[in-house]
Amino acid sequence: MQAQGQLKGSEVAVLFTGDSSTRLITPAGANVITSPRKTGRFRGLAFAQDPKSIPDKENLIIGGGQMEITGVLYFPKQMLKLTGSGEIGATVSQFAIIADTIAIEGNGQLTIEIGQN
Repeated sequence: MQAQGQLKGSEVAVLFTGDSSTRLITPAGANVITSPRKTGRFRGLAFAQDPKSIPDKENLIIGGGQMEITGVLYFPKQMLKLTGSGEIGATVSQFAIIADTIAIEGNGQLTIEIGQN
């Protein structure tokens, strides 16, 4: 994504596969608004790393944009870094992270909430 870019999707799963450079990077001001599939394969996953594709660097979310990611971020063999002045997970009903490591720097804020359903 680029600064001020937008990624919007309803009932989608974003899967990262490829070489060691394949990873999630959202720059300052980017807007990500997604919800996961409700049925079938990848149900509940918002973003997921292919276990065979382990990037050299962390997934990086830089604040300042709108982050409404419902579902699970699944990066079991990779770091997820949240930095900048933004927040993630604060405005959705259900959000979870599975990551090797989670790093929060600067004024970043991580809110994980489990909904009633």
